[in-house]
Amino acid sequence: MSSIAGPNDPYAALDRAKKILDEAAELSKSLFEKGQAYNNALVIAGFGGLLALLASTKSFMPKFWLAAVALLAGISLLTFIAFVLYSMFAMSLVMLEGAKRQLSDLESFQQQTGQDTSTTKLAMRRLRLQMRLWLVSWFLSVASGFGAACIMLCFYGSGVLGL
Repeated sequence: MSSIAGPNDPYAALDRAKKILDEAAELSKSLFEKGQAYNNALVIAGFGGLLALLASTKSFMPKFWLAAVALLAGISLLTFIAFVLYSMFAMSLVMLEGAKRQLSDLESFQQQTGQDTSTTKLAMRRLRLQMRLWLVSWFLSVASGFGAACIMLCFYGSGVLGL
């Protein structure tokens, strides 16, 4: 038997498949990140342009229409921020679950091979604590920011309605 891997070597085929999957995953990640960066830049430029246009025309606009534009721009911005925050939240949960799964797999491997699992268990406890603290801080940050934005939008809305 030769030590050189032939075309029917299952380990060589697995290595090639893993390499192809890794390259495809890296390409997908790169395309997603570039698309997301382009989208964010476009939206930020759009909001910047809207605010510049509002600043240059506000002296000509009646109060009602100024408040209406500000209300609509605020709703648009708040909606975009909500989507970005949701995306970040969902991606963070996926990453934290992946880390938890990897630590669990490591602990199982250590138990099967008779290794000490105390360091892995400590890392798992720290990860659980980090997840809880992250969820609480994320919720408080988002709730207070959206609360402030909603209060502002209510005042803009009352300006539109002339209240």
